[in-house]
Amino acid sequence: MIISIKPYHSKNMLRKKLCVQDTNEKATGKLIINVFGDGRPEPLSNAIVKVSRVTVSGYYSDTGEGILLHQMFTDKDGKTPVVELPILNELMPTNKDFYFITVYHPGHYNAYVLYTEIYQNITTNLNVTLKPLDTDDENFHFIIQPRRSQIMK
Repeated sequence: MIISIKPYHSKNMLRKKLCVQDTNEKATGKLIINVFGDGRPEPLSNAIVKVSRVTVSGYYSDTGEGILLHQMFTDKDGKTPVVELPILNELMPTNKDFYFITVYHPGHYNAYVLYTEIYQNITTNLNVTLKPLDTDDENFHFIIQPRRSQIMK
């Protein structure tokens, strides 16, 4: 679905309303994930990164189902390969789906990133910092991306 208005002439000037966003399933954006160790910002190589799409359903949005889309490893600089994904964000008002990212590395606690948004023709860079197992702080770490609707209240 494309929300836009065709250009029209007004007083010898071409004017066009901005397109909200192309919600066509073929529209894509890109994602790169950088993984670092806590303390010194050192890149973690060979971290396992999984990207899943979660579909929320049910009358009260009380159930969900996840589909693993990509599993990859970070390189020596702690970066994943560039992944192309269908757009998925809050500008799509009827969509309850979201991307869920899990990051694992031996000797570190896991991290879980919820509500990662992908925009059309934009590369999203996501930095994830993992805590070493020798800390007693936590067993895993959640990173919840703020929803635009929560920020604007």
